[in-house]
Amino acid sequence: MDLHQLCLLTLLAALLVLPAGAFEAGALEVTIAPTGDAQVELAYGLSWIERVGVYLAIAAPEQELGTVLSRLSGRDVRIDHLGQDRVRFTVPHFARVDRESYTTPRVDFAVFGRLLDRYWFAPLVRPDLSPSSITLTFPDGHRESLPGGTELPAVVHRG
Repeated sequence: MDLHQLCLLTLLAALLVLPAGAFEAGALEVTIAPTGDAQVELAYGLSWIERVGVYLAIAAPEQELGTVLSRLSGRDVRIDHLGQDRVRFTVPHFARVDRESYTTPRVDFAVFGRLLDRYWFAPLVRPDLSPSSITLTFPDGHRESLPGGTELPAVVHRG
């Protein structure tokens, strides 16, 4: 048995004995481009179980996350950065652009949690996808600061 197999066996044993970890969303920052595309950055916390499980079980976590987010959002999401405490990704056509106004969609984070239950890694995490705070930044520099919660309400900004 090599070192990689031993680590994997130890991880599996720990997952069977210990309760699932708890992914916790932190601050969510959404920057809207003039085209309506959004650069999204989400801070989060992972338990050691999740951190080890994700990085040992997934050969390319950025690719897997991009696939999951694309399926959940119905858009071709591109992961720009995935770290131990934050992810940054681009969502094309996130906001509707009409002349000089931008309308962001309502996003129900609880729906994403229920949809994540369909994936193989669901037993490894108990996600709290409710951001602690939400900041929307529009192309003219206007910022909307919203309290965290289970949803991002639709926002209309005329700039």
